[in-house]
Amino acid sequence: MPLLLKGSCRCNAVRFEVESHTPVPFMLCYCSICRKQQGGGGFAINLGADYATLNIRGKRNLGVYRAEIEDDEHPRCEVSTGERNFCRKCGSALWLYDPTWPELVHPFASAIDSDLPVPPEKVHLMLKYKANWVEPDVGPKDKVFDVYPEESIADWHKRTGMWGGLASFTQFKGRREDQAEARASASAFRSAGFSSTDSPQPQAELWFGLWKVKPVRSVVCSKSISVPNRNRAASGAT
Repeated sequence: MPLLLKGSCRCNAVRFEVESHTPVPFMLCYCSICRKQQGGGGFAINLGADYATLNIRGKRNLGVYRAEIEDDEHPRCEVSTGERNFCRKCGSALWLYDPTWPELVHPFASAIDSDLPVPPEKVHLMLKYKANWVEPDVGPKDKVFDVYPEESIADWHKRTGMWGGLASFTQFKGRREDQAEARASASAFRSAGFSSTDSPQPQAELWFGLWKVKPVRSVVCSKSISVPNRNRAASGAT
């Protein structure tokens, strides 16, 4: 049973609803894009949701930002396929949509007004690119990664019993069979010759749906960008 997430920008010019089986704010990303666009604490938290259920009010107030990337791994300027939607009136970051995976949308936890489940453990990723002033608060059960984790958002929710957001912290048992399944999946993934930054299509949701995104530094390049109005596909009033 999915959880209905309700969110809005600070000035309420944009409001939205979307259904999510993966609503737990457990994944903290410290990359420069997330940090600078919506991570005042040095990181941002992205949730997972079903794009087909996204209902938007105030579409005319939406803007879209696509990150320009130029670094050691991208000697030539590249533009991310990820479309970061924000309110043009107050600047609030709202959600990320990538047409590479049209069934997914990733609301930013910071924009959600609904109560969210408390994560029994957290994942800290892209620590290699965190700001030097950031000191991650890593709990005893937390997992840390220099770049990408090995579990997808969906796999994490299923392993921890938080799928659908219906499980509580006290219901988390860390079941041995789930842990074994997660380890086996990760082992098979590596045995196939793929790394956590180069996932095949079946593992497309490896890192909140953006398996092709590379680590980026705070370098901006100049490139013309044309962004289609994909919000027309989502239901709701304009």
